[in-house]
Amino acid sequence: MDATSIETIAKMLQATSPYGVLVALAIWYHRVTDRKDREIKELNNKMTDIAERQILALAKVESAILALKDAIDKTW
Repeated sequence: MDATSIETIAKMLQATSPYGVLVALAIWYHRVTDRKDREIKELNNKMTDIAERQILALAKVESAILALKDAIDKTW
């Protein structure tokens, strides 16, 4: 921190009392948690997409195995 930042903080404390600091911390906390919630939601959406693709791939593999089984049964 440089001297101007400290002076700015000191002026803010004089003008708003310690409650101003509490308000500033509350706003900061709200922004941080908001950003975190957005990132978690994006991650959840990505995981859902991956799970859907995996389910589709498994269904395709299962149908291919069943088709192979039917082909083997027909040849014997």
